[in-house]
Amino acid sequence: GDELWDFSFTDPDNRRPVDFERRASTLAAVRRGAEIDAAATARGLLAKPADGAIKTFVLHRALATRAFCSDAFASTRYTPCVARGPRARHVVAFARGEVGRRVFVVTGRLFAEMTEGGRAPVGDAWRDTAFALPDSPPRARYRETLTGRALVPTAHDGGWELALPQVFEALPLALIVEEVS
Repeated sequence: GDELWDFSFTDPDNRRPVDFERRASTLAAVRRGAEIDAAATARGLLAKPADGAIKTFVLHRALATRAFCSDAFASTRYTPCVARGPRARHVVAFARGEVGRRVFVVTGRLFAEMTEGGRAPVGDAWRDTAFALPDSPPRARYRETLTGRALVPTAHDGGWELALPQVFEALPLALIVEEVS
C-alpha cells in the first residue's frame, strides 16, 4: 500500500485500510502514459507531485528496468561515478553490474539549496554539471529507462561523461542502461 505517498509513522499510525482501487487506477494511468510518451508523462506527474502518482511512475519504471537488466541488479559490483561542475555536490551516482551491461543510478540531492519554492530541479538547473562513465566500452550506448530517452555521452579528459541537464531533463533521478553493440 505504499505505492503512493504515505506520511504515517509506524504502528499504530500506519494501520488503516489500503485503497487498492486507487492504486490500481493510478498504475493503469501511469502505464498508459509511459507507453505513449514516458518523458512527457514524467514531466506532467512531477509538476503535480501531491497525488503521489510520480512515485508510482518511478516504481513501475524501475521495476521494469530491474526485470530487463536482472544480471546487473544481481551483480555485487558497484562502481562510484564522479561528478564534476558547479552542481557536483548535489549528485550521487554509481554503476551496478559488469562493464557493458551496467545500470547507472543517478540522483540529485540537497534540492533546497538549488531551487526556490521546493520544485524539483530538472534540465538547465544542472548547468555545466556531468558525471563520469568509468571504463566506458567502445560503441556503448546509453538509455535512460525511466523516460525511455537515448543519452549521448561526450568526451572529457580521456574518458566519457553524461551531462546532467540531459540526464535530468524530465526527472531529478535516472536509471541508465549501458548497452554494447
